Amino acid sequence: MKKLCIYLWGVFLGGLAAGCSDDEEISPQIAPDAIGTFVDERDGYVYHYVRYGDQEWTCENSHYIISDQNVCSIYQPNTWEWADVEFDYRYYDRFGCLYRLDQAFEAVPEGWRLPTDEDWQKLERHFGMSADEAAGLDWRGNVGGLMKTESDDYSTLGIQCGGYYTDYTSGGRLGWRYMAVYGYYWTATQDPSRDSGFYFARKFIYNGNGVWRHSMEKDHYQLYVRFVRDVN
Repeated sequence: MKKLCIYLWGVFLGGLAAGCSDDEEISPQIAPDAIGTFVDERDGYVYHYVRYGDQEWTCENSHYIISDQNVCSIYQPNTWEWADVEFDYRYYDRFGCLYRLDQAFEAVPEGWRLPTDEDWQKLERHFGMSADEAAGLDWRGNVGGLMKTESDDYSTLGIQCGGYYTDYTSGGRLGWRYMAVYGYYWTATQDPSRDSGFYFARKFIYNGNGVWRHSMEKDHYQLYVRFVRDVN
């Protein structure tokens, strides 16, 4: 058990320090057509973006803070129902905010949008995923490593593995889960094969190149958000 705890702690620290970097060799990174910055006028946060084809995607997760923790939160490790939570803003600086879906729309700055499922598929195809793979479910493709690649000059997409939050608790532990293991991201698209409470999402894993596509309950999970806009 002691060895297992040491191993899991090592996974956490390694993932936090390196984002979602893979140990395995991956293809060379795909250079964007352009890079740039913009300022969210509501809070002054400066975002970087990369251009791929006719779309621009933010390189950071949304940092727009909504004060209600039931719909927007910052990852907090080792938290319990009976404990006072003192927010550790190191996680905010690196990973931004987690949102329930309705508030993910509220977080979008002017001129941008919450990516649809098709926006994500288009991005995945740009990185080399086939159209058939992109339209599939569960783990698909072999482009996750490229999408997770980070760079000091913000010339890569830099998808991060910051976990998620759920209002389902386990053994008294509050619902922040899988920091440095998985990265979860909302789309704006409802899953037509399920009831109206399920929306498509993307999941990345720290040590793999697949990208997971499935739907999640919009009212019980908080995920991360990237923004996208079309190039005029």
